[in-house]
Amino acid sequence: MAAQVLRTTRQRKRLAHLHPSAEADDALPEEIARFAANNPHLNYIVSNIAAMAAALYGRPWGLGFSDMCLLTSDVPVAIWNRPDEEDQLLSLAHSDVMLPLDPHRLLFLPNPRQRMHDPSKRTDHLLHVSGALGMALVDVAFDVADEFVVYHPQHDPWEHWSPSGPRQPKPWAGETHSAPEYLMEYPVFQAHLNIESRWTKEHPPRRKAAS
Repeated sequence: MAAQVLRTTRQRKRLAHLHPSAEADDALPEEIARFAANNPHLNYIVSNIAAMAAALYGRPWGLGFSDMCLLTSDVPVAIWNRPDEEDQLLSLAHSDVMLPLDPHRLLFLPNPRQRMHDPSKRTDHLLHVSGALGMALVDVAFDVADEFVVYHPQHDPWEHWSPSGPRQPKPWAGETHSAPEYLMEYPVFQAHLNIESRWTKEHPPRRKAAS
């Protein structure tokens, strides 16, 4: 997950915009430094991946099921708020983090505020995302995408959902609108409960066409 946060085209464009003349880190091993000197993005990945992996590893993880069909993108790990902050480790530490695993399953790492107010979210847990909340998951994944989105043809979110509102801005492309912010509250399943397997195959009915 740390690599998937750091290696995206969105990160590369963000870095090039913030540091157009970034230099390689002399503390890196010689073989890596030789490549990193010509690639600030690679240097950034190598310099930050260990700390980010440790931060992710130390957080409680939610394994979730969404009634809504999910999509993913060229930014597979979605940092919900402040995804383009220069200090990506701090941004990740204070935000919800989402990784869709398949058309209906996802990993969700709740933010510190949620963990403070709900003791059940301080350890690994199960969650079920229903109805409009599932559409919010799709919104977030769509908003952070840089160039493309991906979804399974038999699990098409566009049958129930369409984009709305401004997406995460791209300063490197001259976008200056305010970034959307997201918040999701959810109950935690009891440990002995799980999701019925039939919901991996059955879907809500399609939206009716406007008359």
